[in-house]
Amino acid sequence: MTTAPSAHLLAIAMLSADEGWAVGILGTIERWHGGTWTVVPSGTHEELTGIAMRSADDGWIVGGSLALHWDGAAWSPAATPSADGMEAVAAGPDAGEGWIVGAGHASPPLVLQDTPGGWRQVAT
Repeated sequence: MTTAPSAHLLAIAMLSADEGWAVGILGTIERWHGGTWTVVPSGTHEELTGIAMRSADDGWIVGGSLALHWDGAAWSPAATPSADGMEAVAAGPDAGEGWIVGAGHASPPLVLQDTPGGWRQVAT
């Protein structure tokens, strides 16, 4: 029997049947490992709405005005252009192949691209 997550979750990214992450309300981050969900501190109460994992040592979480990066040991805030309304993230297999999208509070929609120099806003 497996355990169930302990919070209202909004997004999930699985690396395998035995390893994955889920995010949700009040800054919730939970890790699936060894048949158990474990809460991992996020350092925020921001609603986390998107997660993408490149590998066990590289992942991204977004929500509102916050982006977090996983380096294999901890989730930490990542610099992005001044942006609010980040809702979803996708990450290709290599650095520089990531995208963040969201509605933001203004038009046009928010689109950020991961580049070798960091996240940059893309005109839509």
